[in-house]
Amino acid sequence: MALAPGSNAGPYRIIEPLGRGGMASVYKAYDAALNRYVALKVLPREFLHDPTFAERFRREAQVIALLEHPNIIPIYAYDIDQAEGIPWMAMRLIAGGALSSRLKRGPTPLARAVAIVRGVADALEYAHGKGIVHRDVKPQNILLDEDGRVYLADFGVAKIVEGPGGVTVTGMISGTPQYMAPEQATGTKLDGRADIYSLGIVAYELFTGRVPFSADTPLAVLMKHLQEPIPLPSPSEVPEALTRVLLKSLAKAREDRWATASEFAAALEEGQALAERSAEELVTRVALPTAVASGWVGAPTDSLPTPRPARARKRVRFSAVLFLTILLLALAAAVGDRLGLLPWPWEVLIPWLEAVLPAPSPPSTRGAVAPIATSEPEVGSPSTLPDASSSPTPAPPPDAPPSAAHEAALSPAVRELINGLAAGDAATRWHSAERLGNLGAEALPAVAALMNGLRDRSPEVRWRSAEALGKIGPEARAAVPSLVAAVRDTDTLIRSEAAKALGLLEADGAEAVAALAGGLRDPDVAFRREAAKALARIGPAARPAIGALVEGLKDKDTFVRAESARALGRIGREAKTAVPALTAAARDPDPIVAREVSEALKKIGGS
Repeated sequence: MALAPGSNAGPYRIIEPLGRGGMASVYKAYDAALNRYVALKVLPREFLHDPTFAERFRREAQVIALLEHPNIIPIYAYDIDQAEGIPWMAMRLIAGGALSSRLKRGPTPLARAVAIVRGVADALEYAHGKGIVHRDVKPQNILLDEDGRVYLADFGVAKIVEGPGGVTVTGMISGTPQYMAPEQATGTKLDGRADIYSLGIVAYELFTGRVPFSADTPLAVLMKHLQEPIPLPSPSEVPEALTRVLLKSLAKAREDRWATASEFAAALEEGQALAERSAEELVTRVALPTAVASGWVGAPTDSLPTPRPARARKRVRFSAVLFLTILLLALAAAVGDRLGLLPWPWEVLIPWLEAVLPAPSPPSTRGAVAPIATSEPEVGSPSTLPDASSSPTPAPPPDAPPSAAHEAALSPAVRELINGLAAGDAATRWHSAERLGNLGAEALPAVAALMNGLRDRSPEVRWRSAEALGKIGPEARAAVPSLVAAVRDTDTLIRSEAAKALGLLEADGAEAVAALAGGLRDPDVAFRREAAKALARIGPAARPAIGALVEGLKDKDTFVRAESARALGRIGREAKTAVPALTAAARDPDPIVAREVSEALKKIGGS
């Protein structure tokens, strides 16, 4: 029975309904004694049919009321209304509303989604330490205040309304089917890992905007939780660095899940950081060099992104309008030509375009990155660089030796770090290489010095030099032969970093592909992973490595198997010989490997 506004429940006056909370109704109510508004949760009076309910209600509510945590909604009071016989709980009223309302607008930005999961996980970690399992973690029970703070509500209410064995007094399993752990669906005794599963479902919904399982009836949803694998979100929805973390929280067997909620949240945060670093590297290595090369923007000196000047914005708008105009003209010409209505010959249209299009102006050299030097000084020989000039220097051909004027265009910071690579102590050399890597494409003039660093006697310097060359990106391709040699380094970490750099430089030469193919047979798993990932980046040019990639499909490491499948898919139809191996690998127990195999078969034409 719903309570009407103006009626009373215990000492509280009902103001308005706020919605449902599981089996209970939630109202905004006024506490006249303390002059404050509260959220009042009213349980169905049917629970009183159980003679032991009142005692269990009070005992459990007392335990929940002791939970004091910044991310847990506190209980102010609880009782059973003597006049109406209605069990109620009064809690803090959160003005921001439930997460379920936010989710109606679609997926949540990655950083915000992970932050929400962290807040809930902290609350669960605290409660689990007190021996309390929530049993109903879902967006309706996750509240956000006006400042974005996360709160978990209704702690223990599911436990309060349960009888022995985890079943309510009405004979129903407590919880919400879309968020219920498999063991909860079968009425098994629960522990905190059931809450971790539910939180994993919430995270899935935050990332994708939907729950993994839906059906016409609650029983059908429960059966899917028990029997069906979690549908894999696409990489565009959830980066792979987070997908594996998410899938572990949603394992059918609770012993296969994260042991604690805090571990789950920490793994998500680590995956988020990795995904963001990958995105930043992509912007630095692809978007920015393309913009610089096209002349639309100059090379930035401080931070990304560089604001586009007003003139460039006007050019973009003009280009967009011009493109649409040309498109419409072309369509009109084509239709008219086809129907005989508008006999526009192309020899009329093309001169018109030549007349209205402005002559292209040469791209500005201001802020452009100077081409690299291809010579390699010996270890320990200091770099002699003249002072920077204030005027732009014309870029020499890629295979030309560096001129004094060209070297003069170096920024003081890059010049200092190049000199640091020739310092007498190893610490200065490897710190210089590390800082050059942090500069990304701006460190392009230091490629020759970094190539020399690959032969340094210090493993730290060789490792940081390989890392820096990879961060510079495809413009550093002159370093490919040196990186191929570094792939054979005795230090495993250096070999792995060199393989990674070859992928980032898109080294499609025969020697690079052969070196990476050999890396797939290396006993070190980190090296095999980077080799497989690099071959996937190289794409069609990696076809000489098809045999090694087929072997990679059987690797004991899931990451190597997934990247080998991805590489074969990127090679495309020329990888037809790999179809039988891919077909066999389609039964791989790892869901990400199976997905990559399926995508590869589609691209090759084998399915």
